[in-house]
Amino acid sequence: MVRRGANRILVRYGFEFTQGESRVYQADQTAMWLRPGGSVP
Repeated sequence: MVRRGANRILVRYGFEFTQGESRVYQADQTAMWLRPGGSVP
């Protein structure tokens, strides 16, 4: 999921780490980047 605003980008993503054939970690995160005083391309 990606949402773009005039001065921000909001992204939600998932990832996992494996060791051999086993999944050892799984996560879902949301991140936001801001551009103060400017616009996001």
